[in-house]
Amino acid sequence: MKKTLLTLTIILGATLMGNAQEIRRAVKPTPEKMTERMNTDLELSEDQYDAVFNANKELIDRIDEAGGRDAEREVLREIHDDYFASLEETLNEKQMAQVKEHHEMRRERRRERAMEKEGKL
Repeated sequence: MKKTLLTLTIILGATLMGNAQEIRRAVKPTPEKMTERMNTDLELSEDQYDAVFNANKELIDRIDEAGGRDAEREVLREIHDDYFASLEETLNEKQMAQVKEHHEMRRERRRERAMEKEGKL
């Protein structure tokens, strides 16, 4: 009886963890949320805020048009390159350095998760 209960608890826990990851992936960023976070981190001026909001909106719209996360890697890379070029026109050097640092940290976390998923870590 105890073994059965323990087994069911483990299975339920594993199922819930898997569902939580799927839910996290399903949450789509919005231009408003992205811009607010960037405003908090980068202390944007009003003009910068408006320009960053427009860049974030265009980024999300273009990714959606390309097929979302399932779009071809090269298409997504071009979209992100254009996005960063737009940010470079708007932000000062210090702010852009912070954006690039944050982007690199996220990229590294994605790599680590992918390696863990493949069992390489």
